[in-house]
Amino acid sequence: MCDYLLAKGIPAEAVVFQFVNVDKQFESVYTANGNWAGQRFTGYRLTQGFTIESKEVEAVENVSRDISSLIAQGVSIEARHPDYYYTQLDDVKLSLIEKASADARDRAQKIAANAGAKIGRVASARMGVFQITGANTNEEFSAGGSFNTASRQKKARITMRVEYRIR
Repeated sequence: MCDYLLAKGIPAEAVVFQFVNVDKQFESVYTANGNWAGQRFTGYRLTQGFTIESKEVEAVENVSRDISSLIAQGVSIEARHPDYYYTQLDDVKLSLIEKASADARDRAQKIAANAGAKIGRVASARMGVFQITGANTNEEFSAGGSFNTASRQKKARITMRVEYRIR
């Protein structure tokens, strides 16, 4: 497996192997008249999972799309779709908080101006939930926040609740 992944551009240090699972295998035994007589041990089945953790998204996607070539070679394998994580989330959060706070101030100023008032100091400010959804999807927002890992392209949103004093 490692040779296959290396040939596909996945470095060995990106592959994380899990423990080997060992399961005893049995077959049912029946008497000549068809009555069940018990089980007979036939051997062991060994399975091992692995994950690929890499920033080389193209290489990982290529492996996930080409996995059927292993099946054609007789390799018994189960595959799942890749999960995509954004590695600089803290920077994005800070940027979104800054933009959302500025937007809240602009909106408050327009509301106050239409009411013939001006905004004063901040009375309170709270950050709402952080939502990461797939770009161009119709994912639902969640009260506890969303964290999409299925989509390669993502949108990040945050809500801010800012209350201002009126002058």
